This record gives sequence, structure tokens and C-alpha cells, in this order.
Amino acid sequence: MFLQLLGCPQGGPGSPGCSMVVCIFYEHQFRCSIYDHLAFMFFFRYFDDLRAVVVHRSSDITTKSLVFSLLDKLQNQTYHPAMSLVLEECSENTFKFLEGKFTIQNDSLSCIWTSKNFESLQEKGKMKFFTSQDYFSYTGDKKKIVRQASIMGRLSTLLGYCFTDGDLLKSFGFLLVDLFARHFPKKVQSYT
Repeated sequence: MFLQLLGCPQGGPGSPGCSMVVCIFYEHQFRCSIYDHLAFMFFFRYFDDLRAVVVHRSSDITTKSLVFSLLDKLQNQTYHPAMSLVLEECSENTFKFLEGKFTIQNDSLSCIWTSKNFESLQEKGKMKFFTSQDYFSYTGDKKKIVRQASIMGRLSTLLGYCFTDGDLLKSFGFLLVDLFARHFPKKVQSYT
């Protein structure tokens, strides 16, 4: 038997919520410490994953150095010493976060939602990842309502990932491929 002295137990029922609260507390303090010079800073947290996007004018060296300073502070001075923030590498001006694919091109930031199954469907014609919704949506008397709720949830997710209408259209194409692979009907009735 082991006694955990630090952190939340992985897999514990209260751990996801507790870990988010602790992270958000430190991030709130960080955000409150910033009071000038920033045009745009966006945070999105999903349990232990954080997407922090900071935009600056590429022609303004002052704001660029400030952005790098703030990102360094976020990574190295914001959280409890026992916590660490690991930066994801950005290769060829593209990086992924959860189901999002970010691209930096021509001084603009684009983000699209992509299906985790897209590459597997393209290469092998099979889905690699399944969720509990995939199984639940085909069982019981309420399967049509569950399918509709699944589609509404996915559409809501698209809106959260996309910055522009073009991003939204590309993401919708990925969603259609994903839904057809899961054998969702082409028509979903609305229940009110």
C-alpha cells in the first residue's frame, strides 16, 4: 500500500475536476498579472491540457519580446513548483492540440477540428478510435436522441476550435467523413 503525498490520484473520481481547478487558479493569477501591451491572448483548458495562444504584431519587436517573456513566465513561474508545463513543438508552422490542427501562415492563425480517425480511415478504411458514444448511440429506445445529441455536441466542438468561416467549412468536411464512418444516417430528425 502506498500513501500519495503530492497531487491527485490518477484515475480518482474527483481528480479531473480538482486538477482543473488548481490549474485554472494559477492561470487566473497569471492573467490578472498582465495589464498592458497585449492585443490578444486566448486560453483553452481541457483537463490537464492547455492551449495558450498569444498574438502580436510581427513588425513590433517590443511586443514580440514581451510575448516571449510572458510565455516563459507562464511555463516557468506560474504553477506550483511540483507542476510543469511542457511546450509542444511547432513543426512547419503547424501544431496539434487535442482534435485541433493549428496552422500559422501569412501572419494569420488558422485552426480546424480534425477527426482522430481521419488518417486511419484514409489509409486503411477503418476507424482506430472509438468512444462510448459510438456504442451507446446504437442501443436502446433513445438511440435517435443520442445520435442527435452527439451531432450537436460535435458541431459545438467545431465552433470552439475554429477561428474563421473557412476553418469551419474545412472542419465540417472532417466531421462528415467521421459521421459517415460511424454509420450515422444522412438525415437526423429534430426533437423538441
